[in-house]
Amino acid sequence: MQQIEVQVIQGVGTYRELGNLQGRLHLHSKLEANHKKRRKRSSRNYHVNVQEAKAYYEHFAPFLSFQSRRPPPQGMRKAKPNE
Repeated sequence: MQQIEVQVIQGVGTYRELGNLQGRLHLHSKLEANHKKRRKRSSRNYHVNVQEAKAYYEHFAPFLSFQSRRPPPQGMRKAKPNE
């Protein structure tokens, strides 16, 4: 049987204040260390090779260009101040 430690916190305030309090309590804990290990392994899935992605776009959708951006439609432009 394993022993565990439980800390009950009570606070009054907004959800943001409670989240900040929980963040400070979890800082430098085993929970944070385990999260960092998991995150390091999963973050490899989010790294994108830009040149490879551009090559795929040019191969499968050459009509989508990275250089040229069309101006927004007339109704979407900023209104000029009246003088």
